[in-house]
Amino acid sequence: MLLNELILEGKINIKKTHQKVTYHDPCHLGRHCNIYEEPRQIIKNTSILVEMDRNRERSRCCGAGVKSAFPDIALKIASKRIEDAKSIDAEIIITSCSFCILNLKNAFKYGLGNDIVCSVSNILDIIELVVMGLEYEGF
Repeated sequence: MLLNELILEGKINIKKTHQKVTYHDPCHLGRHCNIYEEPRQIIKNTSILVEMDRNRERSRCCGAGVKSAFPDIALKIASKRIEDAKSIDAEIIITSCSFCILNLKNAFKYGLGNDIVCSVSNILDIIELVVMGLEYEGF
């Protein structure tokens, strides 16, 4: 992953925070491309990584794949994933799939996540997490 390489080479400087962040493995990047460790390395360089019980090959789906045929089921699946994050006291859910982000945020929008201690703004793309921690030195 290019982003991880740039961080490791010191070409992108990031301030580390003490936020507890969990990573939701998207199907395309994870199970289809077998990329699991690079996103976690990026998170470890920016925050404190806490793992959900179901991760990597065993990751729970976000539900977006069934959204067009079964929108209610998709939102229920997403709310279960949010509950997974809550169970480990994660402050931020990170993923690298726009479909995952949309479906997880929609679970809040339609009220399924109201009892979860987490806000919609705390579901982010991995690049957003990096941007939050960038140390700007000018370009």
